[in-house]
Amino acid sequence: MTEGDAKQSKVLIAVGNVPPPVTGKTTVTQKIFARLQLQRGDNIRLIPYQLPASSLRRRAAKLLAHIRGLWTGAAEKMRGRQVVAYLVADNGYGIFVTAIHALCYRAVCDGLFVHHHGFRWMEHENSLLRLTLFGDRTTHVTQCRTMSERLARTYPLASTLHLSNAFTVPPAGIEGGTRLPIADEFVLAHMSNLSIEKGLARTIHTFEALKAQGHRVRLKLGGRPIDKAAADILARACATHPEIEYVGQVAADQKQTFFAGTHAFLFPSLYPVETQGIVTLEAMSFGLPVLAYPRCCLQETLAKGGGFAIAESELFHEKAASIVAGWIGHPVSYAAASEAARSRFDELLAESRAELEQLIQRLCGTNYWPPFSGAM
Repeated sequence: MTEGDAKQSKVLIAVGNVPPPVTGKTTVTQKIFARLQLQRGDNIRLIPYQLPASSLRRRAAKLLAHIRGLWTGAAEKMRGRQVVAYLVADNGYGIFVTAIHALCYRAVCDGLFVHHHGFRWMEHENSLLRLTLFGDRTTHVTQCRTMSERLARTYPLASTLHLSNAFTVPPAGIEGGTRLPIADEFVLAHMSNLSIEKGLARTIHTFEALKAQGHRVRLKLGGRPIDKAAADILARACATHPEIEYVGQVAADQKQTFFAGTHAFLFPSLYPVETQGIVTLEAMSFGLPVLAYPRCCLQETLAKGGGFAIAESELFHEKAASIVAGWIGHPVSYAAASEAARSRFDELLAESRAELEQLIQRLCGTNYWPPFSGAM
């Protein structure tokens, strides 16, 4: 059998949720599905689904998508074709639902890829997950080496492949990769699903600390508050400080306008399942150094000049304000930090694109399961 014949005898079934809503996970899934659509042949079955606002309808949409995936896999298996499945894992306790799905697909498929966008469940071994989520010819896709290493420590037999989210970000930004020089004021930025966990209050406190020191600073905020607590914090801050500009939800085609004229990006997130944060990569693509807590992949992302990882044991607003004050006092050092952030993004983008093609080859090529167990 030729390699072409072997590929045609195999079917890939990819199941995952895509926007809306727009999250890091749905954005990555949408981009991977778009890349899979570029593959030639009729042996790829994409089963995207969206998550409605209603909890009951969300469960129904997910269940129907996986029933369709399993039915398709079983039908192709009966035709004598090899079947490989790609699943997008849920976060939090949803990982146990993913484990049940994985067990079902493993009964039908010859190979299984599970793409993870959360890490908390990797910290402690769970016997149920070990029995259902791990096995021969199963590969776990993570967002960085840190995640892969953490998974391999907890589940030593796990085979892993990492794929950074950087491939989802277009290489935009200021020509040459650096920001505009500091003029009359230094502009901070933060964008997220605004919440206390994502660092809204810590971001505002950083701005307030710099303002109290006599620095001319502004703060640009983007995103929607996810609850009343965040909305109240935002409203009080905007009423107190005219230097705070709240722009609301920022669409993809509005990112360049949002980042234009800003100097640094604050991302003090303590969100329990924070991994890499696509928005931090977007900021770096515009030459904004990022100040963040080193959650999961963020330490690795900010290495080599991407910004500063501030230890969770430190008060974020004090440390971040000190760093920014140093940049304000020494514009040359800021210009170097900006250039380093863009260079780091370019490096991550090149690595991520290569990782994406490796994943596509593993999904669509003939060698779709690893020759050995262990982190790759």
